[in-house]
Amino acid sequence: MKARLRFVAALVLLSPMLAHAQAMSPADFVAKVAAADMFEIESSKLALERAQTEKVKTFAADMVDAHGRSSKLLADAARDQGVEMPTALDPAQQARLDQLKALDPQQFDQAYTTMQIETHTEAVGLFDSYAKDGEAGPVKTFALQNNNMIRMHLV
Repeated sequence: MKARLRFVAALVLLSPMLAHAQAMSPADFVAKVAAADMFEIESSKLALERAQTEKVKTFAADMVDAHGRSSKLLADAARDQGVEMPTALDPAQQARLDQLKALDPQQFDQAYTTMQIETHTEAVGLFDSYAKDGEAGPVKTFALQNNNMIRMHLV
């Protein structure tokens, strides 16, 4: 119930970003999704080391695997469309990762889970918008084919 409430609240807060995403270029979409994937992978690797519960560790392992595959598919689509992939986290994602690293172990699981909900909620908005209004090509095909996978991570 709390996760669903956070999801609805995040959608309301993201509505201005969704309007901007409609005019997003393939390069902008790739940059945002690649940064999100990198954050998911790095934060989940950290969770594998620091999480206190097996449930969070299992979820983290799934995220490393799923976002590793997603990153490969995105890189292929970006290459096919002539878009360069970023190679590092953007400053906002790096700050979030640094925030996780600084937490006491007792705070980690909740903070990691909250960040996962936020990041996946943002990704759903990006994928929905780009799948609907993005420029035709391999990057849009990637958005269409992977939209449901992102949604499943919120359930």
